[in-house]
This record gives sequence, structure tokens and C-alpha cells, in this order.
Amino acid sequence: GDRAATSAPGAVGLIVTGKLTVTGAIINANLNGGPFLYVLGATEARAMFAGGAEFRFDGLARFQDAVVGCYNDGFVRFAGGVEAPFVISEDHAFEILGARSPYADYFNDDGDVDLLKKRLHPDIVAPDVSELDAEEQLLPRIRRRLPIIAAPR
Repeated sequence: GDRAATSAPGAVGLIVTGKLTVTGAIINANLNGGPFLYVLGATEARAMFAGGAEFRFDGLARFQDAVVGCYNDGFVRFAGGVEAPFVISEDHAFEILGARSPYADYFNDDGDVDLLKKRLHPDIVAPDVSELDAEEQLLPRIRRRLPIIAAPR
């Protein structure tokens, strides 16, 4: 049947009717918009950075590193659950159904911010996690394939 991929009028994007496998990261660096991504099947990627676009995942989404949402214009919906070392929000809208990963919105002090402080990679410098800047600190690391979350000890 018909599916609504996005609520934005005149939106442009990509609908994947099966499984999506990305060897790198899924990135939308435009904080004010961008093309939508709608995946009907499972998703696998190294990491994800969501700016102002809409992302919808109907199947289970698995990431090797963090899922980061930055700014309040975008929206990410994990209808089939998300498996990632951490889901990090900087005032970003997430809807997570099914399997959940640790979550923190450090901008709004929501979720497990203390766990995020403990799990951030030691090379990410922020005197306090509330001063973290996803666009300036996390996005460049994702682009360079550097970890956001420290490896478990």
C-alpha cells in the first residue's frame, strides 16, 4: 500500500524497498533540511549523522558506532528498532520503537547523559558533556571514520 515517506511538501529523497547496507556512514550534514531517506528493510552502516532531513527505518537498523542527531529541524524514526553503541541527540527528534540502544540528549539533559559521559571516546574533548558540539566535534570524526564511542574494556 501507499506509505508517507515525509511530511515536507515538495520533498526529494530516496526510498529503499529492501535492505540497505552502507560500508561507511549515513550522513545528512545540512542542519536545515536535505533529502529524506526511507528504508523498508533492515539497515546496516558504520555510523549515522542526522541533520535537518527526515530518516525513517522500518526494519532493524544496526550501526557499529554512534547514531548522532543534530539540531531540531530533522526527524529520525526507527520503527524496527536500533542497535548501536549509543544514540546521541543534540536537540534532535528521535522516535525509537522496538530494540533500543543507550540514548542521551545532552542538550536537553534527557536520557542517560551520565552514561554518555563515560562512553564517549577519550579523544573527544568537552569540559562538560553539555558543551559538546555535534556538528563541530562529532561529524568530523564520523567523516574520518574515527570512533565516537569508546571500545568496551
